[in-house]
Amino acid sequence: MSKRKIYRILGNTVWLLLIAGVVVLMFTSMQVRETKPCAGVIINIDAVEGKIFIEEKDVRNMLAASVGGNLKSDIHQFDLRKMEERLRKEIWIQDAQLYVDNEAVLHVNIQERVPLARIFDTQGSTFYIDSAGMQLPISRSDRAEVPVFTGLPALNNNNKALHKQAIAAVLKVVAAMHQDEFWDAQAAQIEYMPGNRFELYPAIGFHTVDLGDTSDMKNKLQRLKLFYQQVMAKQPIDAYSRISVAFKNQIVASKGADSLRSVDAAQALKLFNQLVEQSKNEVNATAIEMTAGQGRIVQEAETGIKTELPATTNNKTPAANNKPITPKNNDSVKTPKAILSPNNNNN
Repeated sequence: MSKRKIYRILGNTVWLLLIAGVVVLMFTSMQVRETKPCAGVIINIDAVEGKIFIEEKDVRNMLAASVGGNLKSDIHQFDLRKMEERLRKEIWIQDAQLYVDNEAVLHVNIQERVPLARIFDTQGSTFYIDSAGMQLPISRSDRAEVPVFTGLPALNNNNKALHKQAIAAVLKVVAAMHQDEFWDAQAAQIEYMPGNRFELYPAIGFHTVDLGDTSDMKNKLQRLKLFYQQVMAKQPIDAYSRISVAFKNQIVASKGADSLRSVDAAQALKLFNQLVEQSKNEVNATAIEMTAGQGRIVQEAETGIKTELPATTNNKTPAANNKPITPKNNDSVKTPKAILSPNNNNN
C-alpha cells in the first residue's frame, strides 16, 4: 500500500473521529439541558399596530396548564408541539412558535389575529372580526381602531346563512375602505340594512350616506370622497342631510333643514377641511361648476373629458335601476340638489 493511500485513510479516520466527537458532545449537551429545570419563560407577542389583545399572563397560564401547572419543570417534560397546539386554540392567537435556548429558557413567539371591524348585532352583542370572518371577543387589554358596523342580524340556529352573508358583506366594505386612509378617519359608523345594504354615518358632520349594496364599493367611496373634496369643503358641512352613492356613476345629495349646531360648527369645519386637504392631491378632478343649486364635474385634469349632468325632471331622482332613495326617520323624499357624475372610467 502506498504512503498516499495510508495518509488518506488516516485523514478520513481523523475526520470521522472529530465528527463523532461533535455529535457525542451535542447529544450530551442536549441531555444535560433537558434534565435542567426551565430557567424562565420569555413571551413575545407580535402586536397589531402597537396593540396587544391577549394578555401575557393568559399565555403563561395556558403554558402552565399544558405542563401540569409547573413551568419550572425539567425541560424534558415540555412537549413543545403540544404546547404550540394548545396556544393556537386561543381565539386571539393566529400562530405560536416555541423553542428552548441553551440556557434552558423557554421562548414563546405569539402572532395575534388582526381585527378588521367591530360588530354590534341587533341583540346588543359586540365582537371583532378578522379577514376570515372569525369572531374575536372584545379584549380586556386594548381596543382596536377599526370601523364600527351596527345592526347586523344576531346569530341563532335559524339564521346562520343570513348571518354569514352579512359578515361577508361587511368584509367587502372594509376591504374597500382599507384602500384609503381617508375612511379610517371619516367613517365613524356603518349601519347594516336589509338586503346587504349599508348606510354610513361620518365622524365629522350629521349627514347620512347611502352606500347601497356591496357592488363596486371601491368606486362608490372614491366618488363620495370626491364630493367631500370638491363640493362640501366649499360650503357648510351639513348643507346636505343625505348623500347617496348607491346608483352607478352618480352622487345624489339632498338638502336638509337641519344644520350643524353652532357650538360645534367652527371646530368641525376646521377638522373636516384638514381631512379634505390631506387627500386633495389624490384626485384628478380640477373643476366643479355650481349652477342652479346643482354641482357637477366639468373637467378632468388628465383627460380633459367633460361630463354632463344627468337630466332630472318633475323633481325625480335619476332613474338608475329605478330605485328611489329610502327616506330615513320617516322623512319625506327630498328633491336632489346636487348630482355628480364622475368620468366614464368609474363604475
